[in-house]
Amino acid sequence: MRNFEGGYSSRGTLGFCGTLDNVLEKCLPLEFHKTCQIIEEFKQKCKQIDECGQQQQQSRSHCQTIIQQITNKFISKFTEARQRELSATIDAEPWKPAHINSNIQRIVDCYVQDGVLTTATNNEMINNGEDEEPKEMLKLKDEEFIVIGSALLLINILASYSDLLRLFPTAGMELSMDVVQCLKLFNSRTCQLILGAGARQLVGLKSINVKHLALASRSLQLISIFIPALKQSFLEHLPVERQTSLRHFDSTARDYADHIGEIKDKLLGMMDRELLVALEEWKPEGKSPTPQFQQIVMQIGKFYSSYSSIMPPELTTKMLHLIHENLKLYFKQNVHSRGVTPHDSIAYGMAGQDFAYYVENVRALPHCQSFPDDSINDVLQQIKK
Repeated sequence: MRNFEGGYSSRGTLGFCGTLDNVLEKCLPLEFHKTCQIIEEFKQKCKQIDECGQQQQQSRSHCQTIIQQITNKFISKFTEARQRELSATIDAEPWKPAHINSNIQRIVDCYVQDGVLTTATNNEMINNGEDEEPKEMLKLKDEEFIVIGSALLLINILASYSDLLRLFPTAGMELSMDVVQCLKLFNSRTCQLILGAGARQLVGLKSINVKHLALASRSLQLISIFIPALKQSFLEHLPVERQTSLRHFDSTARDYADHIGEIKDKLLGMMDRELLVALEEWKPEGKSPTPQFQQIVMQIGKFYSSYSSIMPPELTTKMLHLIHENLKLYFKQNVHSRGVTPHDSIAYGMAGQDFAYYVENVRALPHCQSFPDDSINDVLQQIKK
């Protein structure tokens, strides 16, 4: 027995390790876990028939060490493959709305139902989802999301990590850091490509437009929803003394919120430039609406069309409110700089008619009926930010 074990350690293990990398690359978490269970069952049977307690104990310890080493290597390979795939997919992202396949929708449905991410959906969901055509929107509770393909891949990766955590809870510390790395990779790379305009070089976009920015923002919004649930999953599996590491989930969530805010500021900045260019040319002369306010209405209409094709009505309306407040401020400054006052009835009347024309057109947009019915008086009373 002793000679057999020695031979296994020196020759069998080396032979096995020769093909181990290839095996681990292709092995699914559930398959690997079942293999570990089979080895454990075999070990227990050997324990029952082994008559030499000391020798058996040494063998068991050696076996456990090997299994733990292989498990660590499996998790490492798993992470390398997922991060490589995610990075390549983001870099090749065409920045168009992705079709939602039934597998991803089922993962999200399970999350809504049970509060956890998992790729192991139940039979009822699978049967109900047979032969479903890909959808344009991902449904999550009462919300609908139009996102990029990389975000859908990340959801699948995060669900796979959650499965891995349940199969190998003792690896929770390492897995938590791997999940955070994937979240950070998606967040940082997305913003580098869109806010930093890297997508123009990588995939040949002519420019970064409103729709691209809205897609990036909505994708980040979707992924950020899952971060608290992921943190909770690890909280349930990590010992108390290691739970301080979960602060990385909180900082990552803040990073997502910061980048969503930066994208919003970028969008507002794009519209600010359009508003300021038009108002710089505006003069209270001729007929209303002046060409400048016609231009403003046209630009807001284009913005609305692109932004609302990705964002839900409530977020679109909220963005228009921000643009509206900026326009009021800029128009007030412009009116004052041109010396227009209520005492100059013609110029003041022209300013009022132009602004009323703008408000009327914005309120005519879908879901904007409750938009503020402001007048030129509201503009002049605008408090400087």
